[in-house]
Amino acid sequence: AAIEDLKGQNQDLQNASDELQRTSSALKKGFMVAEKWKDVVRDGVVAKKQEERLAEWVAEEGRERQGIMTQEAEAWANLLSNEAYNRRKVKAIEDMEKEQQNSLRAMLRKWEAHEEHERSQLLMAQEE
Repeated sequence: AAIEDLKGQNQDLQNASDELQRTSSALKKGFMVAEKWKDVVRDGVVAKKQEERLAEWVAEEGRERQGIMTQEAEAWANLLSNEAYNRRKVKAIEDMEKEQQNSLRAMLRKWEAHEEHERSQLLMAQEE
C-alpha cells in the first residue's frame, strides 16, 4: 500500500510538475506577447513622431513653395509692367523722332521754296 501511495504521490507530483510547466510556458508566452506589444507600441510612437515630422516638413516645403511662387508672380508682373512701360517710352521716342523729321522736312521744303523764289527773282532781275 505504501508503494501504491508513493506511486499516487509521484503521479500527483508529475501532474503538478506538468501543470507548472504549462503555467510557466503560458507565462513565457504572455511575457513574449507583452514584450512584442511593447515593441509594437514603441514602433507606433516612433512612427507617429516620424509622421508628425514628415507632416511638418511637407507643410514647411508648401510654405516655401508658396513663397517662391508668390515671388515669381511678382517678378513676372514687374517684368511685364517694365516691358509695357519701356514699349510706351520707345513709342513716344519714335513718335517724337518722326515729328522732328517731319518738322525738319517741312523746314527744308520752306528753305528750298525760299531759295527757289530768290533764284527766280534773281533771274528776273538779271533779265531786266
